[in-house]
Amino acid sequence: MLPAGQQRHVQRQEGDHTRGGSGSGGTAASTIPAAISCTPRGLSRAQFLRANGNDQSVFGQTVFTANRSMLTPSTLQFQRVGRRVKPTAVSINLPAASSIYTQGGVFDEGTARLGEGGSCLAGDYPKRWIITGDGADKIRDGEQEHCDDYSRAYQLSVLPYVRLVNSLAAGRRTFASERSAKSYMQRQLGFSPDNWFYLFGCLLLQSTTRDYVQRGEAYSWHYPIPHVSGLDSRCRYVRVNITGRSLPQVGQHPASGLITTRDC
Repeated sequence: MLPAGQQRHVQRQEGDHTRGGSGSGGTAASTIPAAISCTPRGLSRAQFLRANGNDQSVFGQTVFTANRSMLTPSTLQFQRVGRRVKPTAVSINLPAASSIYTQGGVFDEGTARLGEGGSCLAGDYPKRWIITGDGADKIRDGEQEHCDDYSRAYQLSVLPYVRLVNSLAAGRRTFASERSAKSYMQRQLGFSPDNWFYLFGCLLLQSTTRDYVQRGEAYSWHYPIPHVSGLDSRCRYVRVNITGRSLPQVGQHPASGLITTRDC
């Protein structure tokens, strides 16, 4: 967890509890979601801390819970067609992601130790955070990057899997065995149909790259570098500013270059 940074959580849970799936009757291609629903929502600092468990080290948080049971059936199943087989259709109930960030404003939080200078004594002083409008926009854009990462992970794994399964389930093509069907599907997908959930989880986790310091860099891409402008004239607090320039790496690393199947 990075101090004064942005954190996003990917939660992967396996279990039998479904999220209201519509059964094994299949999902029409037009009803298969093209992306994960995820829109960052601005909150006051007090609202943000209540929502994220009072974690003062972050200014934004995006959470997505991946669960096998978003597909019904959650594993590849087959139906008999005479002496041959073909996949059983799947339905999908894709969860939305939760994305929040601290909007622009002024709030007091934490302390900073300062040496003696001018008319102010050395000691600990409250931090008065000032998040400008363009600073809040950058924090929001950072969380949107995680949203985009998650959608790309879905589009490289779950989406093609569901489309192929349902296309085969609705079509006339049959296979001599489950093994031959899986072999055909793997050639079409570029990954084993049995591994759709593993691949999805692996791709989701690649989004964490944005939150950790990369080799040769001083800060993570999503670490807002604050500008400390010193004590106020009455020695009451230290001004700490987050502006549009505090997150220079946001917008420089699109999901298309970060979320790839190469390492999964």
